[in-house]
Amino acid sequence: SPYRPASSDNPLGNRWAAARDVALIEQAVEDHNAEYVALAGSDVEGVCYRRCIVLPLDERFDPPVGVFSHGHVDTGDKMSLPRNFWDAIMRSKAEVPWLFEVSRVDGVTSPRVVLPPVEGHHASASTLTKAVGG
Repeated sequence: SPYRPASSDNPLGNRWAAARDVALIEQAVEDHNAEYVALAGSDVEGVCYRRCIVLPLDERFDPPVGVFSHGHVDTGDKMSLPRNFWDAIMRSKAEVPWLFEVSRVDGVTSPRVVLPPVEGHHASASTLTKAVGG
């Protein structure tokens, strides 16, 4: 068999296993969203909800110098949302302010990542269960 289980003496197998796990999560998210859209009662309802994969904020997301959030990503006031949220606003003709809730999915979401106690990480970050923004 070309597949060898992950182990310390098989780094390629470890990378393959990790990539496979991520691909399975991505496919599960896509399948969930496709089923929701297919069963939605209207076009607007079909774009008003999505299950998303959320990436942790780290130095790779630090905006350029001159942008408000540069240098303090963890306390920035920005939230990037998928395109379907813009479609939901346009199709429903939603009035401003537009508020969105992003929350963890019970029974699906993996345990919280514990952030190291360094400057810039708010103490309540480890207990955050949802964020509302607009």
